[in-house]
Amino acid sequence: MSADIITHALSPAVAISSIGLFMLSLSNRMTTVGTRVRQLNQNLIHASTTEECDNIHQQLDCFMLRARMIRNALSVLSMAICFMVLTMLSLAIIKLHLVWIPDFSPLMFFLLGLFLIFIATVIELREASLNIAALKLDIQFSKQVSSKKNFD
Repeated sequence: MSADIITHALSPAVAISSIGLFMLSLSNRMTTVGTRVRQLNQNLIHASTTEECDNIHQQLDCFMLRARMIRNALSVLSMAICFMVLTMLSLAIIKLHLVWIPDFSPLMFFLLGLFLIFIATVIELREASLNIAALKLDIQFSKQVSSKKNFD
C-alpha cells in the first residue's frame, strides 16, 4: 500500500523539482534586472543631455515592467508548487482512507498545477520579449549618439 502512494506521488514530486529549477532561473533574471536598474539609475544621475535622460527613463520603465512580470511568474509558480503538494496529500488521503475526498481530487490538483506552470511560462515569454524591447531602446540611442559624433 505505501509503495503505491510513493509511486503515485512521483509525478508531482518531479514537477515540484522542475518548478524549483524554473523559479531559480527566474530569481536569477530578477537579480539581473535589479542590477541593470541600479546601473541605469547611476547613468541617470550622470546624464548630460535630455535625450539621454529620456532614453534611460524609457529603459527604466521597461525594466520595472519586466521585474513585475518576473515577480508575477514567481508567484504563479509558488501556487503551482502548492497544488502539487495538494496532489500528493490528496493521493495519500485517498490511499490511506483517512478522510473521504473525491477520487478525482488528485487529478484536479495536478492539472491546476500544470495550468499554473503554463501561465508562468506565458508570462516569462512576454517578459523575454520586453527584454528585447529594452535592448532595442539601448541600441537605438547608441546609434543616435554615434551618428551625431560622426557629424560633429
